[in-house]
Amino acid sequence: MVIGASSSGKSEYLKAFTNDSEITIDDLTTKTFVSGTNAKLKEVTHLAERLNGKIWYIYDLSILMSKKSEDRSQILSDMRMIYDGKIVKEFGTGFRIEVETGNNTLICGTTPVIDNTMIEDQMLGTRFLMYRPKSLNRQTVMEKIDEMEKQKVARRGSLSTATSQWENSIEVENIELNEVEVSNLKVLCNVTTLMRASGSFDRSGELNNIVYPEDPPRFYNQIKKLYMAYRIIGLTEEEALKYIRNICISNINPIRMKLIKWLVDNTYKSDMGQHTVFSTSKIHSGTGIGKKTIKSHLFVLNHLGVVNFWLDEELNKYQAVDQWKLADFNLNILFDKVKIKHGKTLARIMYATRHRNSGSGGEMW
Repeated sequence: MVIGASSSGKSEYLKAFTNDSEITIDDLTTKTFVSGTNAKLKEVTHLAERLNGKIWYIYDLSILMSKKSEDRSQILSDMRMIYDGKIVKEFGTGFRIEVETGNNTLICGTTPVIDNTMIEDQMLGTRFLMYRPKSLNRQTVMEKIDEMEKQKVARRGSLSTATSQWENSIEVENIELNEVEVSNLKVLCNVTTLMRASGSFDRSGELNNIVYPEDPPRFYNQIKKLYMAYRIIGLTEEEALKYIRNICISNINPIRMKLIKWLVDNTYKSDMGQHTVFSTSKIHSGTGIGKKTIKSHLFVLNHLGVVNFWLDEELNKYQAVDQWKLADFNLNILFDKVKIKHGKTLARIMYATRHRNSGSGGEMW
């Protein structure tokens, strides 16, 4: 899933990789993949059947936000079943339809509004891997907007041609990962699956239940396959790890990522003599994030052992003060300072996705 602002060029990138043998979906309903209308007719072919062994595209998945919440949940449920290899539907007429979807890959684009929906999806077990390209310089875009519009059609054709030529020029060779590579991927997997865990809160902001993070096997298999694809097409261990790290960061809620980055940066500074403990007010002043939002995200991470929390009654005689501190947890692997060329990254992601070794189940993005 490529997440970027409106008019950021997501669709153009996706269209450059689309060919006639692949499937493009423009809209999603609860009956898009399987319909029970003509269930008696054996010759009916459901869309879900056609996805078996295919790459399919949705250029704008943010269309989900226009659906009723019940329909949105049902569509996401259908997509999870398709990823897992089989979709099963029971109808009130007594018909039961089972469709084997096998190995399939969804590549889609969306605006950041999808983050609101993905919180619910993560609680149920998301199958998506996300990538957030760096935003373009707005002033540069404005200066070139007329030129870009004139060349839009020509650029689309040339981009598609260049993409096809680049794909055909790559020689694929199998590789074996060494212990260091495997270890780095496992650490990234562990950190990311904890960091993107979701919790349920009541109106007062208190957690309703224990936070249960997702188990790492699915996400680990996804990033391992992608990492191997990067290495197969010629990237070094360092380059491939940087790209995987960027994917992992993209899969963490942006607000939560901003909070953790601020804590990591300021904890590092605190080693120079500053305090390592931060109040909610201090974090609010440093990040500009609302105090209630800060608490909701950090309470989740506190339950998972990523940060520590306590109330200090000595700092203020009238009211106990919230105190936060990073736990002894390896977060540094997420914060490599080396810059990544995001355009090239996206192209390599698309290629790696199309030419991965699928294994069992799908590879939903």
